[in-house]
Amino acid sequence: NKESYASAVPFPHAVFDNLFDSNQLLEVASEFPSMRSKMIDKPKPASRRKLAFRAQNKLDQFAPLTKTFCQELNSTEFLTFLETLTGIDNLVADPYLEGGGPHEISRGGFLKMHVDFNVHPITKFDRRINVLVYLNENWQEDYLGHLDLWTTDMSELNKKILPVLNRTVIFNTTEESWHGHPDPLNCPKDITRKSIAMYYYTDTKMNESNKHSTIYKKRFTKDF
Repeated sequence: NKESYASAVPFPHAVFDNLFDSNQLLEVASEFPSMRSKMIDKPKPASRRKLAFRAQNKLDQFAPLTKTFCQELNSTEFLTFLETLTGIDNLVADPYLEGGGPHEISRGGFLKMHVDFNVHPITKFDRRINVLVYLNENWQEDYLGHLDLWTTDMSELNKKILPVLNRTVIFNTTEESWHGHPDPLNCPKDITRKSIAMYYYTDTKMNESNKHSTIYKKRFTKDF
């Protein structure tokens, strides 16, 4: 998939179904209720009803299977897979899972179109790759929550990816990787959009003038 990854539009990415064992991912999903009391929502105009771990020692707060899965995604074997797929050598896993780990969004929640922060706040490494693993069994189209990939000028939606169980999205983290799920979730109140987000870096130092936090952009005037 290396060539198709590099040539994908609107930016290099790949979507894999059944990359992992679905039964094991369902077990990971089953641990989310036990973790909710440790997850925090930080509502703002660009993000709503999104639970995530915020503490630096977040890995130690995860339920057992979730912790094991995240450790496997940071393993040498998975890094080698990512390097082969993306063509980016010497990738480094993030032991702090800054901004990553389990994410859970409830009905009415959203995450507007954005590009991610580009420098790790602790290691100062350059952020290069995002990996999103979805954990949603029987997720329906009318629930919304698709991962949208847009062109940089927000003139065209190139891809909508339904966040179904055992679907993994991998993409380069750049100034052009505009993504999000900007429309409020329409799922039933007893169903949430669950995912594991992992980010990968290279041990290079970016010019301080190019460093930035997450940047959001409107698709339409009604977005904010």
